[in-house]
Amino acid sequence: MKQAMMKKGALILAAIGLTGFLGGCGKEAMPKTSNTAPSAVTLKVAGEATYPPMEYKDNQGRIVGFDIDLMAAIAREMKVATTYTDMPFHECIPALEAGKVDLVISAADGTKERAAKVLFSDVYFPKGVYSVLVRGDNDDIHSTEDLAGKTVTAVAGTTNETVAQQMGAAKVIPAERNVELFKNLEEGKADAVIADEALALYYLGHGGADKAKPATTIPSSDGFVIMMNKKDGELQKKVNEALKKIIASGEYDKIYTKWFEKSVSGMGK
Repeated sequence: MKQAMMKKGALILAAIGLTGFLGGCGKEAMPKTSNTAPSAVTLKVAGEATYPPMEYKDNQGRIVGFDIDLMAAIAREMKVATTYTDMPFHECIPALEAGKVDLVISAADGTKERAAKVLFSDVYFPKGVYSVLVRGDNDDIHSTEDLAGKTVTAVAGTTNETVAQQMGAAKVIPAERNVELFKNLEEGKADAVIADEALALYYLGHGGADKAKPATTIPSSDGFVIMMNKKDGELQKKVNEALKKIIASGEYDKIYTKWFEKSVSGMGK
């Protein structure tokens, strides 16, 4: 696992500085995610909190996850407070453009299409691959070629939805939230799910393996970024500076270890 962490750290450091084209609205204000002293500045952060282990609600209804802890660390470095609003992913960028929120951290890829609308931070988490899941009794899908002509489900407004279309799916069922993905598959509404690897593995490791199985993966050079309004160049600079300091200090590694040391499937090292 240490080797995997070192590899991940190397990828993160290599990604820092590549802010360009690298590629989850119900209002629910959460407690401040930073542990700083009271601040005159409170940044409004949004994302879709149905994406474990990146952001999701725990048994007490609190929004937790890797992205949440990372944003808290960035806020501490910036000496600001934050509030978090859970909203469907496809509403996040419009909320930024309208000035309703300041930042979006929601396992989002920095794509060319999004770059036309918002600013990106440096990449904070290389994606690696997309995972394709099918029901346990499915013997028809074993490769990306087998997705042609099939019904595939993916979260609306994500690169996953775009990939499903590129794979030649006859129909793409857009899910408003990540939790709907697996319901669509389990209920037979879709032949396959395309999801980010972390989410797919978490689902399989927390009961999903009784209902679904991995069919194949799709390589991805995308990476997750924090998004902000096009007018917020100064905020982009401060977020990137804080991110670099967190990585250099080892704080990033501590957060990564907390959420991924035992693997996202929860099945141990």
